[in-house]
Parts: sequence; structure tokens; C-alpha cells
Amino acid sequence: SQTPTQNLDDFYVTSLPRDAPIIENITSVSITKSSTVALYGICFSVLRSDSSYAIFKCGSALFSDTIKCQPNPSELFQNINIYGAHIDINYVSTTTGTLVHSSLYSKCALRSSVLHNIRTSTGFLLHLSNLCLGCVFHKIKRSTRFFLFFLNEHETLEIHQIDDAKCLVQTVTNKVTCEQTEYIIQFILCSCQLTKIEKQKLLKRQKYSEQKLAISRKRKKCY
Repeated sequence: SQTPTQNLDDFYVTSLPRDAPIIENITSVSITKSSTVALYGICFSVLRSDSSYAIFKCGSALFSDTIKCQPNPSELFQNINIYGAHIDINYVSTTTGTLVHSSLYSKCALRSSVLHNIRTSTGFLLHLSNLCLGCVFHKIKRSTRFFLFFLNEHETLEIHQIDDAKCLVQTVTNKVTCEQTEYIIQFILCSCQLTKIEKQKLLKRQKYSEQKLAISRKRKKCY
């Protein structure tokens, strides 16, 4: 038997309590606007991680194009083209669980999943009943910083910078309005063949194009 504890850090991530929520393997999820924007944000981090405008605008456009062109909305993206850069998407692992506000064990299960996949993933998609959250792992020397983002009820993109997995789980829990909810978490590895210099040149060209377009639109309004 194990003695209950009130501190999430007291659990070993390699061994969950016997009565912790069961995590089972699943195969697919449905594509929604929030999940598409979240996935785009994870892929975009391969090029850059600080443009909420680009993530929302291009992620929403990707969702609209997908609904129009893709007959089966349950098929997951295998790659995304961002400003001409080909981003390959590899789904490292997919699991399910139950998140309960009052259950330390359920929070420990989610935290353990995140910590076990940090080294092999770019980030994750966390699918809840009416919301999908995206998270990017930003590795800094021996520590990892988390960037959590999602579309809120007003369809505005929120981005939260979080310094440890414990706070990450608590932030996610605070976004859940009911006492408990089922979730699906997909860990994703994104890759791009471009070098760092090539990525910088691509982003500069895109920024220049957007500035020219903004000036052109402003002139048209004046006329």
C-alpha cells in the first residue's frame, strides 16, 4: 500500500499509484478548429515560437481549407507547409486519461505522460470535450519551459509561458470547467529539413511580403 501525499512532486514519474486513472492507447481524433490551430502552433515552433498572430491566422485558414478539401475529418495531418517550408509531423504516442480536479493521482498521471515524452517530442495536443490545447517544449540546457496555447470561448488565441510540468498540469486543470473530464493527449515530433539560416531568410521574406500587403491595403482604403 502507498501513503497518500499532498505534493505532486513526491510521486516518481516512472511508477504511478495502483489506483491512478488508467491510460489506454487510442488511434484517432477528430479535426476541429481549436485542434488545427494548436497543431499549427506546434509546427510553427520549428521556425519560430513567438507569433500568436501567425498561429491564429494561418491555423484558422488551414482548418477552413481542410474542411473544404478533406473528405474524412478524422484523418490526421502528416505534414504542413508553412511559408514554403515543409514540416513533417510524426505522432510519437497517443494516450487517454481522466483529469479530476480533486484527484492528485489523475494530475500525476498527466504530468508523468508529459515528462516521459519531453525528450522525444516537440510538444503535444491535449483534446478535451470542447477544447484542444497545444503545448510546445522549449528545452533550455537541463530544464524545459512550456508554451501552452489554445483558442478561448471568444476564439482569441491565449499563450501561457510555464516553467515546470507541475504548473503546466495545474494550468490545464484550471481550464476544465467540470469536476472531471476525459482527455486524449497526442505527443508530436515536428521536423524540417531547412537549416537555421534558411529558416531565418524564409521568415524575413514572409515578413517583408506581409508588410507590403499591409501597405497596399492601407492605400486602397485611402482611395
